[in-house]
Amino acid sequence: MKHWYRSIYSILFIALLLIIFPLQATQFSMYRWGRDAVSDELNSAAASNVIYLRDNFVENIQSINVQLEYLMTNSTITSFFINHDHLAVWDYYVTVAQINTLLALIEYSNPYLEEIVLYYTDYNISLSSDEKIETVETDLMNRIITEFRQQNSLLMEADGYMAIGHMVPSTAYFKDELPQYFVEVILSEAAVRDHLSSFSQYSNKNALMINHNTGTAIKSTENMLGNTEDLSSLIALIKPQDSNSVYQSSVVLNGESYVVVACYSKPINCSFAQLIPAETMQTIPNRFAFFIVLFNALALVVVTLFLLIMYRLVKRPMNDLMNAFSVTGSGDFSYQLALHYASYEYNELVAQFNAMTERIKELIQSNYEQTIRLQHAELKQLQAQINPHFLYNSFFFLRHMIGRNHDDQAKSFASYMGKYFKYITKSDVNLVPLQMEYEHAANYLSIQQMRFEDDIRCEIEAIPEAYSTMLVPRLILQPIFENVLVHGIRKSGGESVVRMFFSQEDACFLHILIEDNGDQLTDDKLIQLQQNLNLDTPINETTGLINIHKRLKLYFNSDCGLIVSRSKLGGLLVQLTVALPSTKEYTT
Repeated sequence: MKHWYRSIYSILFIALLLIIFPLQATQFSMYRWGRDAVSDELNSAAASNVIYLRDNFVENIQSINVQLEYLMTNSTITSFFINHDHLAVWDYYVTVAQINTLLALIEYSNPYLEEIVLYYTDYNISLSSDEKIETVETDLMNRIITEFRQQNSLLMEADGYMAIGHMVPSTAYFKDELPQYFVEVILSEAAVRDHLSSFSQYSNKNALMINHNTGTAIKSTENMLGNTEDLSSLIALIKPQDSNSVYQSSVVLNGESYVVVACYSKPINCSFAQLIPAETMQTIPNRFAFFIVLFNALALVVVTLFLLIMYRLVKRPMNDLMNAFSVTGSGDFSYQLALHYASYEYNELVAQFNAMTERIKELIQSNYEQTIRLQHAELKQLQAQINPHFLYNSFFFLRHMIGRNHDDQAKSFASYMGKYFKYITKSDVNLVPLQMEYEHAANYLSIQQMRFEDDIRCEIEAIPEAYSTMLVPRLILQPIFENVLVHGIRKSGGESVVRMFFSQEDACFLHILIEDNGDQLTDDKLIQLQQNLNLDTPINETTGLINIHKRLKLYFNSDCGLIVSRSKLGGLLVQLTVALPSTKEYTT
């Protein structure tokens, strides 16, 4: 292949080899360092993990404790105790509902809470966050109170489940007196298990929380240490220690060696531990130290250099090409790219692009102006095709009025005629405001009404103010009225009616509708007229409605023009569609 050594594929391949080979030579010297570093990191991560397990759980327990202190001083709870015997039935159950709602709100505020039970010892009743009110045996309350007194810790055990308790008065914790009321918060063992498993960095989720009050433990998974003897030996191994330290030890459980990383919390008298298989501690540094440290460092360098090379060889040239296409897409075909790229493929693309834009510019210069001039000439020719018989008839009618001494009518008729011919002979503009075209059509109808001595009734809707200034081709309304009066308005008996109104069905087009009540339009004539509008007739052979139809399409777009159909009045309905200024750019 020509200039293969300058191909982008060859350059990228050679550059990648030159980068990778030196890096491969450094991997063996970094292996030992990486293994030691990963081992230290694993130990540190395990220590941080158990500390987080402990601190996060203790913070939640302390938060629950603060909520309970607030709860026990809540006015609704104290008022219920004081006024229990004096409350009406309605007030009694309303207060119970309020207390249950308060307990439920506290339960929902913490994922570790399973149920909150409020005991009123004097009345042998309990209210719970499950919206229950129950009668409680005195022996049961005394047993729960005794268990709370025997455990000097935020976290307690009651009837085999973890709980937090508060008594009122608080001195009841240390004396034999019966508290007025107390609250028991039952913790969700499933939530604690989820807490232990969610922060374990190993797939086997070997973590546990040991309650030194009871000598029991909650495991991260049910099947962890299924052997009861192994669990008991592990609980015996982990003793309360300094809360500021993390300690490690080794243990053999179920025939497998583990590294135990543990820390202690004095406020709840519990230890949190994580069991890491000794094999894992040895395997990870050996297998992954090189990949984690060396490979990442090398990959970063390789990727960075590769991206730099790709930027110079691919990204930057592509950016230049995209920018060039954007410029030419906006209509500027004089833009040229310089031949300065490293690969011959891009230089070839640039050369072809420059040749393409130069050719397009030449085609525009040779064809565009010629096309515009041809369209302009065709429009002038279309506008000039106006039937002169109207002029002769108008002069005969004017002479008739003068001969009959109808001077005022003759003056008005002459004024209408002057405005009419002034408008149609004005050839310096192709586009006029719709208001001007509308007034010209109304002026023409006034002339015809005078000629036919008011045998014609014209119902002309006022032009919507929003469209009065929009530009339209000149002479698009009056020829339609002329066609109606000449060919379609005749009616066998009765008054002839001509009507014009406006319609807008969407934001893109305005519809001007002209209809009559003539009875001379047969179905065959209507079909023939519809077919003529759709024929590709040469411009110099078109007249009347076809003339207007082609002019509208030429000035606006193919969606504009005329549509003819049967009017509700019985005659012809002509729908004239023009594009609104928001969808069409006009020029004069």
